[in-house]
Amino acid sequence: MKIVEQNEGQKIQYRIKGNVLSFDEAISINLSRYQKDEEVLLDLCLDNDNQLVVSPSTKSNYLWYLANIKIPSKDYEYVDTGKQNEDGSKVLTRVAKPLNVEDVTLILWSLPIGYLGGAL
Repeated sequence: MKIVEQNEGQKIQYRIKGNVLSFDEAISINLSRYQKDEEVLLDLCLDNDNQLVVSPSTKSNYLWYLANIKIPSKDYEYVDTGKQNEDGSKVLTRVAKPLNVEDVTLILWSLPIGYLGGAL
């Protein structure tokens, strides 16, 4: 995983295990579940009650960005099905490759003063 510290200051605690990214032992995100045919950006924020939330919408009141997670678009490969078409050519099927966590980018922002969760 690529880590970018966007600014100075303490950052939220995180841990990566396989494809699961956890923050402050409060929120866990299975990154492969969010991977799509286009890049996906998830936002980790604090709400008005100092609770962690993922992917804020403009309809809610979020106070502070803690992290952005950039999940790359899916990569595909063509796999032989073992079948042949009418003219004897191999029939291939397109299969998504598993997420490579090394291609995910985690952008960390500093924590607000007074945040009671864990910090790096």
